[in-house]
Amino acid sequence: MNKRLAALAVAAAAVVGLAAPTATATAAGRTSGAATTVTRTAGPSDVRWYSGGDFEAKAYSDCGGGSCFFQNAGGGGWLWIVPSCGHHVVPSWFDDRASSAWNRTPTRIHIYSGGNYTGYMGTVPGWFQGGLAAAHNDRMSSVFADC
Repeated sequence: MNKRLAALAVAAAAVVGLAAPTATATAAGRTSGAATTVTRTAGPSDVRWYSGGDFEAKAYSDCGGGSCFFQNAGGGGWLWIVPSCGHHVVPSWFDDRASSAWNRTPTRIHIYSGGNYTGYMGTVPGWFQGGLAAAHNDRMSSVFADC
């Protein structure tokens, strides 16, 4: 019995040691060694939150073959995947939060500052990956995706 308890204690200590991240600061101010986490929000809209570790690579890889908008420059933070072509109001969790985009389609995405497709701000061209223009940062409330 004592051998089993001792083995259980050793195993528990090993699990605790593995679970504790050993994060180190990088030049960009991020941490390495921390686990990347993805949190999906409730509801029908495909909105996710990325943090920790190499969140940018994970957010970009989860974009799939569609068009995605990110809260942070370079990906990360909140991610919204445009569900299809046509008109879409940005989900409330993501309203006025877009800072970067990756359009993995050949079609354009037209962005608007108003939730009812008013306040046309411009177009995200096909195959675009990068930051939105400074005048568009944190202002997007609706989109029209060409078919």
